[in-house]
Amino acid sequence: MSESPSRRRPATAGPLEKSRFTVILAGAAYTPERCLRQAAIFVANGGIAGVMECPARDTPTEPFRRKLLETFGSAAEVGKVDREAWIHADWIEAWDGIVAPGFIELHTNGIGGFDAMDPRPESLSGMARALARYGTTAFLPTVITAPKPYIMQALSTLADAMAYISDGASPLGIHLEGPFLSPCRRGTHPAAHLQPPALALFQEFFEASRGHLRVFTLAPELKGALGLIERAAGLGVIPALGHSDATYEEAQQGIEAGARHSVHLFNAMRAFNHRDPGIVGAILSDDRISAEIITDGIHVHPVAVQILVGAKRLDKIVLSTDSISAAGMADGPYKLGGKRVVVINGACRDDEGRLAGSSLTQDRALRNLMAWTGISPADALATATLNPACVLGLNNKGRIREGADADLVILSRQWEVERTFVQGRTVFQKPE
Repeated sequence: MSESPSRRRPATAGPLEKSRFTVILAGAAYTPERCLRQAAIFVANGGIAGVMECPARDTPTEPFRRKLLETFGSAAEVGKVDREAWIHADWIEAWDGIVAPGFIELHTNGIGGFDAMDPRPESLSGMARALARYGTTAFLPTVITAPKPYIMQALSTLADAMAYISDGASPLGIHLEGPFLSPCRRGTHPAAHLQPPALALFQEFFEASRGHLRVFTLAPELKGALGLIERAAGLGVIPALGHSDATYEEAQQGIEAGARHSVHLFNAMRAFNHRDPGIVGAILSDDRISAEIITDGIHVHPVAVQILVGAKRLDKIVLSTDSISAAGMADGPYKLGGKRVVVINGACRDDEGRLAGSSLTQDRALRNLMAWTGISPADALATATLNPACVLGLNNKGRIREGADADLVILSRQWEVERTFVQGRTVFQKPE
C-alpha cells in the first residue's frame, strides 16, 4: 500500500521542513523497551539521529558538548552531520525529567472544545494543538454513527484537513466507529442511524475518506460482518471489534476473519460470565487481538484494569481515551458528533444518561494506569506509545531509536507533561 498523505507532513508545512538540530538531555529516557539513565537524544531534520546514555550529568557548556560528541559522534546518523552543527544545536536540559515517545491516540472524538465531526476544517487543527498539551503526538480522529450524509461529510472534511495540519499532533488517518454496531450495545450511538453491515456502504465510506480510513469498528455477530472484516483488512484498514453482543464463538469468528483490535474493552460489550465468556473472554484470551482500555475510573473500575493487566499480554494493551470535545475543559454542555452531551464531575453523558465518550487525556490515563496496577513505567508507557504504533503497523513512531520520527514528550517525575515535540519541533511547552 502506498504511503498515505496522512502519514507525512506536506511540503508546505513550513517550520517542520526546516533543517533543525536538537540535543535533549534527560534524567531518564524510556524507549520504551528499555530505560536509559542520563540520556542524550540527538534530533536532526525531524528524526532521531542517535540515542546514548550520558557518562555524566552536567550543564551543556561547549566543553561538555564537545566531550559528548567525541564519545558518540562516530555513530552513523550523528556522524553524518557536521560536528559544529551539533555543537551549535539547540541543547535542551531536562536532567530532572523523563523523555518518552509521544503518545499515540487511536480513539478520540474531540478535545479542547473541538469535535472531530465538526464540518469546519479548523476543528482538526484545534484538536491537534490541544492533544499536544497532553503529550499526544499522533492520533486518529474518530467519526461515529450518524446519518449517512453526515458521516460522508465528516470523512471528506477530515481527509481534506489532514493535508494542512502543520502544528500540534499528527493525524495518522481516521477511525470510523459505526454504523455497523449492535443495537443492544450501541451506547450513545443513535439507534435510528445504525446500519446492517453492507460492503457497498463501507466502500462508499472508504472512498469518502480518500484512503485515510485506518481503523473501523463493528460488531462481528451481525449478519454480513465477517465479510466486511475481510474486505476492510484487504484494503489495509484495521478491523476492530466493539459495541458488540457477540458470544465467545462469534467474537472468535471475527478474529479469524481478520479483526486485530478492539475498542474500549468491557464497555458496550456483552459482559463476561464464567459460563458465557462472550466477546470479553475472546479478547482477553486471544493474543492476535489488541485491547483498548479507558482508564478514567468512570468507564472501568480500577480492579477491572488490574484484571486486564493480569490476563492480557501487556504488549496487546492500548491506552485510549475515547475523548470528546470536553476533554481538557470544565464541566458543562458539549457536542459529540452533533449530539448534546453534559459533563458533570468529569463524566460525559447524553440526554438518555448513557456514557458518551470521556473527558480523559492520555497523560492522566497513563498516571491512572500506573497507580492502579503497579506495572513498570516502561510497560505503562508502551501502552500509549509502542503498542498503538504496532496496531497501526508503524515502525517509525512510538519508539526512541535511530531512524524513528522525533515525536517526543518530556515528563516531570510526577508524569506531568512539560514539553511536546513533533518531528523534532516543539509544539507545546508548559509555561514557567
